[in-house]
Amino acid sequence: MDQTAGFLIPLAAIVILLWLLWSDSIRQRAMPRPWFFFRATLYLAVGAVMAWNGWRYGAAFTTMNWVLIGVAIAVAVVGAIYFVRRGRVAG
Repeated sequence: MDQTAGFLIPLAAIVILLWLLWSDSIRQRAMPRPWFFFRATLYLAVGAVMAWNGWRYGAAFTTMNWVLIGVAIAVAVVGAIYFVRRGRVAG
């Protein structure tokens, strides 16, 4: 695997996941409850893909790649928890 791809994939995942969290936090109107659970599922899927890529292609990653994969998985889990909590409160 190219070292650039190993660096950019988790970095892109982090940026997109954080952007979705930010855009939801400034949203004025309420969203339907299933939308929050869909986003939580999406976050868990991204975290699972990052973990799978790390496990499957582990030898191709440098230490910095592993750090970014760990951060991407952590953002995915925290984001999923955030959306589940928002979904439970949403009416």
